[in-house]
Amino acid sequence: MPTNGQIDQRHPTGERQIPALSGLPRPLYARAESLSAGSWTPPHRHDWVQFSYAISGVLGVHTAEGSFFAPPQWGVWVPAGLEHEVVTSMRAEMRSLYIRTADSGWAPQRC
Repeated sequence: MPTNGQIDQRHPTGERQIPALSGLPRPLYARAESLSAGSWTPPHRHDWVQFSYAISGVLGVHTAEGSFFAPPQWGVWVPAGLEHEVVTSMRAEMRSLYIRTADSGWAPQRC
Protein backbone atom coordinates (compact mmCIF):
# COMPACT_ATOMS: atom_id res chain seq x y z
CA MET A 1 0.00 0.00 0.00
CA PRO A 2 1.39 3.46 -0.86
CA THR A 3 2.40 5.69 2.03
CA ASN A 4 -0.44 8.10 1.22
CA GLY A 5 -2.99 5.52 2.40
CA GLN A 6 -4.54 4.95 -1.03
CA ILE A 7 -4.78 1.42 -2.37
CA ASP A 8 -2.24 0.61 -5.08
CA GLN A 9 -4.45 -0.02 -8.10
CA ARG A 10 -1.78 -1.05 -10.61
CA HIS A 11 -2.24 -4.24 -12.57
CA PRO A 12 0.78 -6.51 -13.25
CA THR A 13 0.64 -5.51 -16.95
CA GLY A 14 1.01 -1.82 -16.05
CA GLU A 15 -2.69 -1.03 -16.40
CA ARG A 16 -3.87 1.29 -13.63
CA GLN A 17 -7.42 0.93 -12.43
CA ILE A 18 -9.49 4.09 -12.53
CA PRO A 19 -11.05 4.98 -9.16
CA ALA A 20 -14.71 3.94 -9.03
CA LEU A 21 -16.20 7.34 -8.24
CA SER A 22 -19.71 8.19 -9.42
CA GLY A 23 -19.07 11.75 -8.24
CA LEU A 24 -16.56 13.66 -6.19
CA PRO A 25 -16.91 13.48 -2.39
CA ARG A 26 -16.20 17.24 -2.16
CA PRO A 27 -15.72 20.16 -4.61
CA LEU A 28 -11.92 19.65 -4.73
CA TYR A 29 -10.49 16.16 -4.47
CA ALA A 30 -6.74 15.45 -4.49
CA ARG A 31 -4.90 12.21 -5.27
CA ALA A 32 -1.25 11.23 -5.06
CA GLU A 33 0.08 8.29 -7.06
CA SER A 34 3.41 6.57 -7.54
CA LEU A 35 3.49 5.17 -11.07
CA SER A 36 5.80 2.41 -12.25
CA ALA A 37 7.46 2.49 -15.67
CA GLY A 38 4.99 1.50 -18.35
CA SER A 39 1.88 2.41 -16.35
CA TRP A 40 -1.26 3.34 -18.29
CA THR A 41 -4.98 3.87 -17.89
CA PRO A 42 -7.48 2.71 -20.47
CA PRO A 43 -9.33 5.54 -22.26
CA HIS A 44 -11.95 7.00 -19.93
CA ARG A 45 -13.88 10.16 -19.14
CA HIS A 46 -15.50 11.61 -16.05
CA ASP A 47 -17.83 14.43 -15.05
CA TRP A 48 -15.17 16.55 -13.35
CA VAL A 49 -12.14 18.55 -14.39
CA GLN A 50 -8.74 16.90 -13.81
CA PHE A 51 -5.37 18.60 -13.42
CA SER A 52 -2.49 16.12 -13.27
CA TYR A 53 0.96 17.36 -12.23
CA ALA A 54 4.28 15.52 -12.53
CA ILE A 55 6.47 15.61 -9.43
CA SER A 56 8.99 13.33 -11.17
CA GLY A 57 9.06 11.40 -14.43
CA VAL A 58 6.98 12.41 -17.45
CA LEU A 59 3.20 12.06 -17.79
CA GLY A 60 1.65 11.53 -21.21
CA VAL A 61 -2.04 12.37 -21.64
CA HIS A 62 -3.62 11.29 -24.93
CA THR A 63 -6.96 12.69 -26.16
CA ALA A 64 -8.74 13.13 -29.49
CA GLU A 65 -7.46 16.73 -29.39
CA GLY A 66 -3.82 15.60 -29.24
CA SER A 67 -1.12 14.26 -26.97
CA PHE A 68 0.16 16.35 -24.08
CA PHE A 69 3.26 15.73 -22.00
CA ALA A 70 4.15 16.98 -18.53
CA PRO A 71 7.77 16.78 -17.36
CA PRO A 72 8.55 17.46 -13.69
CA GLN A 73 6.89 20.60 -12.35
CA TRP A 74 4.45 20.75 -15.28
CA GLY A 75 0.87 19.54 -15.51
CA VAL A 76 -1.92 18.73 -17.95
CA TRP A 77 -5.46 20.12 -17.72
CA VAL A 78 -8.24 17.71 -18.76
CA PRO A 79 -11.72 19.26 -19.14
CA ALA A 80 -14.76 17.40 -17.80
CA GLY A 81 -16.17 14.82 -20.21
CA LEU A 82 -13.06 14.59 -22.43
CA GLU A 83 -11.97 11.01 -23.09
CA HIS A 84 -8.31 10.58 -22.17
CA GLU A 85 -5.67 8.08 -21.13
CA VAL A 86 -2.58 8.65 -19.00
CA VAL A 87 0.69 6.84 -19.72
CA THR A 88 4.23 6.82 -18.32
CA SER A 89 7.28 5.30 -19.96
CA MET A 90 9.39 5.70 -16.81
CA ARG A 91 8.67 5.76 -13.10
CA ALA A 92 6.72 8.89 -12.14
CA GLU A 93 5.11 10.63 -9.20
CA MET A 94 1.76 12.18 -10.13
CA ARG A 95 -0.50 14.49 -8.18
CA SER A 96 -4.02 15.08 -9.45
CA LEU A 97 -6.62 17.59 -8.48
CA TYR A 98 -10.22 16.85 -9.45
CA ILE A 99 -12.60 19.81 -9.54
CA ARG A 100 -16.37 19.43 -9.47
CA THR A 101 -17.89 20.72 -12.74
CA ALA A 102 -20.36 22.99 -10.92
CA ASP A 103 -17.36 24.78 -9.38
CA SER A 104 -15.28 25.03 -12.56
CA GLY A 105 -17.15 27.53 -14.74
CA TRP A 106 -13.92 29.53 -14.98
CA ALA A 107 -11.99 26.53 -16.28
CA PRO A 108 -10.58 26.21 -19.83
CA GLN A 109 -12.51 23.85 -22.08
CA ARG A 110 -9.40 22.49 -23.82
CA CYS A 111 -6.24 20.69 -22.68
